[in-house]
Amino acid sequence: EIKALLGDTEGNYGATDDAGDAPPEAPKGPVDPHLASSDGTMLTYPELAKRAFGEYSVFVSAGIAVLQFGVCLTYFIFVPENLVAVTHSLTGKAVPQEAFLIAMIFAEIPFTWIRDIRRLTPTNILASLLIFFGLASCLGIALFKDYGDSSLIKEISQLPPVNHETWFMFIGTAFYMFEGAMTLVVPLQEAVFTPEDKAKFPALNKRVMWCIVIFYCFFATTCW
Repeated sequence: EIKALLGDTEGNYGATDDAGDAPPEAPKGPVDPHLASSDGTMLTYPELAKRAFGEYSVFVSAGIAVLQFGVCLTYFIFVPENLVAVTHSLTGKAVPQEAFLIAMIFAEIPFTWIRDIRRLTPTNILASLLIFFGLASCLGIALFKDYGDSSLIKEISQLPPVNHETWFMFIGTAFYMFEGAMTLVVPLQEAVFTPEDKAKFPALNKRVMWCIVIFYCFFATTCW
């Protein structure tokens, strides 16, 4: 555990180089567990848990695996269902939901082999643009829809405080709303290039989370 906290590996702990120099001194004072290992590898949740909890870090890894399994299962349910509806709406053809499910599995498994999130920058940018287009389209339809004698404000004011038929779905939706934030905070912070920018990441992440919450509330109220 001490070697893990110090960021040392079996290959360099207590070793000397070819010139016979003495091994580097251990850092004085408390060691920041958020620093990357001395071999240059990026810090991950399992590695951080190992430094903090030692052999009990297996419970953290198991929790992350269960969380990610639930998130993947959720996407495997509603993404093929939406694709079936879109395909039928655009082409009039009924494509089996299982076909989209199998295509998703073969398309997404190779992405799990990528260990450095920085290599996904092009696909993340493309995904962000597509998400922005989808959100803008939904907001545009809701804001500029012809409500006849009514209006958007009037429709929103008439919404019931609680929908007694589907309120339980809110629990599942709220649980998975920040699944990316929970699992990607450490990888995103490690992907920041300079130490100066990395130090600004916690405050920036907090502001971004608040903006997302405010936008979610606005989007949910407008596009009900």
